[in-house]
Amino acid sequence: DKWREFHDGIDKYGKIFWSNLEQRVIPAFQSKNQAEIDASIASLTGYYRQFMIFINAHDDFVLATIAMREQQSVASSDRSLNLSTGLAVLLGAFLALILFAGQRFVVRALTAISGVMTTLANGNLEVFIPFENRKDEVGDMARAVKVFRKQAQINHATKSENEYVIRTLGA
Repeated sequence: DKWREFHDGIDKYGKIFWSNLEQRVIPAFQSKNQAEIDASIASLTGYYRQFMIFINAHDDFVLATIAMREQQSVASSDRSLNLSTGLAVLLGAFLALILFAGQRFVVRALTAISGVMTTLANGNLEVFIPFENRKDEVGDMARAVKVFRKQAQINHATKSENEYVIRTLGA
């Protein structure tokens, strides 16, 4: 109701201003009638004073409304900032979780495959090769290590057979 009253008053005084300007002030200046110019300006000044009284009467209401809207805006900004901060924290936690999972899922698997390769290089041809069933690059590496182990077993068997043949021939 207060805003409607304020709006209607602004509208009323605006219409009075433009009406006076169009119907009295401009024609008075066009006719160069000094008496009419003075009278129209005096009339317009009187309406301006009434308008200022109206504005001053509504000053507290307008300022209070502006202050309330400012508080609402600040509260809305605070909520947006809190939401953005919360989302950033969640995103950070999600990225940390992904890095942790990646470390556990990939780095540990690569470390295990590396250990198996070292064991094979040290001569243990019966070592278990983990991760052969994985459908990613780690699984590809495990299957490649299995091929190396199989070839090393074949080479070892061939070497053993050759040594047997050489011993037998030597005897």
